[in-house]
Amino acid sequence: DVLILGLPTSVDMLDLGWTDVTLARQLPLLRFKKLHLTWNALSHGGPGLIAKSLANHECRLESLTLTRCNIGNEGAATLAE
Repeated sequence: DVLILGLPTSVDMLDLGWTDVTLARQLPLLRFKKLHLTWNALSHGGPGLIAKSLANHECRLESLTLTRCNIGNEGAATLAE
């Protein structure tokens, strides 16, 4: 949170690929247009946390990369809702 909140508001892309991010709790993702989480083993609830951010009317996210995040069919279904 501290890293994300400390970024200037002009930063609209966040690349957390290969960083062992699990998204065990909600992060302030609403401000980003692009989010890359490639090769992170997201927690079981990770897709649900992302889905909550996507459902927020203030969400600016246009591009989400989840390559090799092992979210499975259930996680993909959660995001698709």
